[in-house]
Amino acid sequence: DVLLSSFDPALLAVVGALAPGVPRAWLTDPEESPPFAIFRATAYRPLIQAIHPRWDQLTESNVRAFHARGLAVGCFTVNEPEKAARVAALGVDWIITDRARELSLQFSQSAGTRSVPAG
Repeated sequence: DVLLSSFDPALLAVVGALAPGVPRAWLTDPEESPPFAIFRATAYRPLIQAIHPRWDQLTESNVRAFHARGLAVGCFTVNEPEKAARVAALGVDWIITDRARELSLQFSQSAGTRSVPAG
């Protein structure tokens, strides 16, 4: 499966118009993106199907709010097992990591998968 992720909402909108069958996710980073409050106010389907905040932007409340809009929630980049456990406890759908094997062993008993529908 492919999920196009970008920090640029304009790019995501263009891809949505040209290729609506390609699922899209909005990456957020407090150092490179607009304030997170803007994401909470504007992140809706059909522009995106998922949102990928940086791990330290997530709260349980944010995850619930995005899920209530029908968005999947991933986070990036989590490489430490302890941090991954904290983020997973918030209810994210996936974790983006550079250490997939290490973290998959940690979560092998409890991990599930969620697909992201297009459009």
